[in-house]
Amino acid sequence: MAENRVSAPVINLAPDSLAFPLFLGAMVACGLYAAFIATPDMRAAAQQQLVESING
Repeated sequence: MAENRVSAPVINLAPDSLAFPLFLGAMVACGLYAAFIATPDMRAAAQQQLVESING
């Protein structure tokens, strides 16, 4: 049976490796997308749903 260790990383995310800045860039891109693109769309959809439910 294979031994699984918690401390054995699948991807080396040490600060001196190339994977770390790529991972950090992907996280920043997802955060910016959520903050500036998805949030206004969700807010507009929620407002429209509220207006429809009030007007019935």
